[in-house]
Amino acid sequence: MTSESMSNFQPGPGPEVSEPSPTVGSCRPGHVEKGSHIAIIGAGVGGLALAHGLTSAGHPVTVFERDPGPDGREQGYRISLNAMGVAALRELLPEPRFAALSDVDVAGVGEEFAFATAGMRPLLRLRADAGARTVRRAALRRHLSRGIPIRWGGHVAGIDEDPSGVTLRLAGGDTVRAAMVVGADGAGSSVREALRSTGAAVPEVVDMGIISIGGHVDRTGGWDEALPLNLAGGVQYFGPAGWSLFVSFCEREDRTPTVLWGLSRRAGDGGAGEPGAAMALRGWHPALRRLVAGTAPPDLIAPISIRSSRLPRRSAADRPTMSAHGRITLLGDAAHLMPPQRGLGGNSALEDARVLTGALAAGGPIVDAVAAFEREMLGRARRAVEQSEESAQMFHFRNPVAVAARSTVLRGAGLAARIRAGRR
Repeated sequence: MTSESMSNFQPGPGPEVSEPSPTVGSCRPGHVEKGSHIAIIGAGVGGLALAHGLTSAGHPVTVFERDPGPDGREQGYRISLNAMGVAALRELLPEPRFAALSDVDVAGVGEEFAFATAGMRPLLRLRADAGARTVRRAALRRHLSRGIPIRWGGHVAGIDEDPSGVTLRLAGGDTVRAAMVVGADGAGSSVREALRSTGAAVPEVVDMGIISIGGHVDRTGGWDEALPLNLAGGVQYFGPAGWSLFVSFCEREDRTPTVLWGLSRRAGDGGAGEPGAAMALRGWHPALRRLVAGTAPPDLIAPISIRSSRLPRRSAADRPTMSAHGRITLLGDAAHLMPPQRGLGGNSALEDARVLTGALAAGGPIVDAVAAFEREMLGRARRAVEQSEESAQMFHFRNPVAVAARSTVLRGAGLAARIRAGRR
């Protein structure tokens, strides 16, 4: 296999639903000119936001997605958009589409985030960024899908890059020519692994050694009274023996209110697949015990392993882009998977889309645009990964000295915030 031929994609059935790919625009070697077709692999939030931005910048796009449709698999319940993520969407989306984000907002979840003990004593309250919002994840995906050419069920079997463009080979036997390919295909990115097979310096996915299980119950009026801290927003409860419980009011896709929870612990300390045993430990508030114990088996979310990534550091001797000709790059979890504890993953993907759109819209040689994007993206993402991993570790302290220090630091930060607020 040459450095320009990447064929280690897993083949699958051809697309069940297809839309015609845009005609490839004129493309001279080394450039992606306005009107040149760009292929995006993956119809997640980041890839779809990028598709809107590139379309507005004058680039026809086609999104290739393995899922059979926008509701082909579970998308999770919510995504918290911070100021960076909201600003990126504002820049990438047409104004009417951005304004219509209110249709996918989650109602009644509060605007704060708090840390608290297992006994529901608050340690620190944090206000959300100005303009931040919480949205239903699956609804956001459907919202961003509208108006974008997507080949649902479109499995890409291979990619061939050359100085003038990229050829996609689909599992059904078709080929598609594009000026550029963006891998936005998530944590298990085939595009990333195809690049790796050529010797490219790409991120490596690593296991954090943390297991999480979740669930949800109907939000009846009694839960508002039983979980008073959650009326202001999501709460991270630090439990005994290294357990940590996140609780938030939320909405299902049919907009019925729900209480969402996620229980996690280091894998070496005992499996998180046994929530009943965890909540039987001394120290948990009865309301939190009742929340987890009262979750019906069909409403449990299967245990998952929390993963992160190690991002490559480039030297002056390395080629300036991941791919040989700068016509293949990565975005979102494909480029920088991180633990969810800081809520930075989806927001980072949206910022990736904004930065890449701007770099390509500026014109000039593609290798320069992609090199500038990857430099900024990897530097920003490295900080986000480090912050997310620090939080993931801090949430699961078991050593009594570390637990006490954590509580002292958080209480001190809360006191300082209250003093500052009182001086205003």
